[in-house]
Amino acid sequence: MGGAEMDSLKRLSHYKAHMMGIAVMIVVYGHLLYYHGDLINYEDNHWTEWYTLGSVEMFIFLSGFGIYQSLRRNREPWQFYQKRLSRLFPSYLPVMLAWCALNVFKGKMRLSNAMGNLTGMGWWFQTDHQFNWYVPAILVLYLISPLLFDCLEKKKTGWGFGALILLNLAGWRSNLLMALSRFPTYFMGMWYGKRYAEGRVPSRREQAIWFAVGAVAMALVPYFFLIGRRYLWYYGMYWYLFCPAAPLWMFGISKLLELQDKIAPGRVLNKIWSFLGVRSFEIYLCHLALYDTMLKLHVHGWPQWICIAAAGTGIGIAFHEVVEWCLRKWNSRKTASAA
Repeated sequence: MGGAEMDSLKRLSHYKAHMMGIAVMIVVYGHLLYYHGDLINYEDNHWTEWYTLGSVEMFIFLSGFGIYQSLRRNREPWQFYQKRLSRLFPSYLPVMLAWCALNVFKGKMRLSNAMGNLTGMGWWFQTDHQFNWYVPAILVLYLISPLLFDCLEKKKTGWGFGALILLNLAGWRSNLLMALSRFPTYFMGMWYGKRYAEGRVPSRREQAIWFAVGAVAMALVPYFFLIGRRYLWYYGMYWYLFCPAAPLWMFGISKLLELQDKIAPGRVLNKIWSFLGVRSFEIYLCHLALYDTMLKLHVHGWPQWICIAAAGTGIGIAFHEVVEWCLRKWNSRKTASAA
């Protein structure tokens, strides 16, 4: 891209897909270590896996940033829900149907567990054999997004953050913290989305404060993983440290992407990140389903798991193209029938 440098929020908007591409590759790497290690605790795995948890904050923050723009364009809740679900379920449901059918056929899952996966409710009720927490969390965040949007528009941002922080108390000493601890990060993304829409630019002082806070939070990660392990799961330190560090990741990585755009090899790399980012949801779904299947087949060895990671990424890319082709066909038929 050349020319004048962008301000920090314009960079976030411009490089949103690129950062999602980076984030999903970090997720694939983190899950590679986790599943290759036969689901051992994160603190017992390679130290680089600890920091892969921050990739989810990138997704959550950027989702909130984009959702604010969507609600600003159309504040009708029902149309908002319809639009979000029409983007989510065409990819989610086929993977869930295949994964659940395979597990039911093998006798590893009951039909009630399968329904929990298909609706996204099973994880919130902490039933067995649930795929992952991410989609159930996103569905709830979509549900409350119009309320969070109203908090921002009515200048009750503090109330919004306070309510989400209190909501975390409901998840203490449970797996629910895995999702609830990310809700404030989502709202922070919406808050920055509002500032971007209003043309406001974070000052250098504000960015410096966020960088300092984020650097301290990231420096504390090894302490909790190596010494304060009792705080990790039950009290959310697996995840809370990455919430105040989200602006550090966002501003820092987007600036790096902007610098890369100034040189030819960097522009090529940025195109790859953007390509992966557009397909990040399908990559997330397919790599995780493949990882889980391979683990149940007792596959071991680094060469095998590296190939599985590459295959999961490739299947996700191909699946995205299939979904997009089907949606184009469906929409063209709807347009033709309406004419």
